[in-house]
Amino acid sequence: MKLFLFIFLPFYLLFGAEKNISQSTLVNCYEIFEQRRGELEYKLNQIEEQRQAFQALKDASMNILKKKEEKIDKKLKEVNATLQTIEQRKKEIEELFLEVAQMWDELVFLNKTNQLDKIDFDKLTKLADKIDQTKDIFNNKTFQDLFFDVLQPFLINSELELATVIVKPTNNELEKKAKIIDWVMKHREWLFIVAGTMDTELQIIKKELEYIESYKL
Repeated sequence: MKLFLFIFLPFYLLFGAEKNISQSTLVNCYEIFEQRRGELEYKLNQIEEQRQAFQALKDASMNILKKKEEKIDKKLKEVNATLQTIEQRKKEIEELFLEVAQMWDELVFLNKTNQLDKIDFDKLTKLADKIDQTKDIFNNKTFQDLFFDVLQPFLINSELELATVIVKPTNNELEKKAKIIDWVMKHREWLFIVAGTMDTELQIIKKELEYIESYKL
């Protein structure tokens, strides 16, 4: 019996003490938690407020970015609409150039074959009217903003040369016809340069628009 007690007692004291310590520790944790409940709740509320503030800032930032993107989209649509209009005008100039070039070939042929009496002056007059209408494009502000700077050196020299045709006196029907021929034929190069310049600048603008669109959200 004494031997049993001698062996059992240390184990009882050891595990019994640990059990008491564990219960005491658990009680102390509850007490600490209760004592610091307010502090912990305050910290949690702070974290929640910060989370809400961050979410509000994120939402506000996304709204701003969305509005900016909408403005960019609207501007891009306006620019694309303008480009379509200019593309159409360029196409008209190219088609007119081909008509003038064809007329040039006809005149060269009629001159070589001594058939100048067969020149179609009604056709020449219509071409002259088309040229005058086409040159109204320079009154368009958008066209001026996009192309005038790059075309300016050529246009100045070209218009000075064309001015010599305008001021030519026409004392008879033959001189009037010669003046119409001269006026139309001198616009062959003019139409070619303007159409080519427009095409080059339009390609550059399109690439810039593609670059802008690639960086949209």
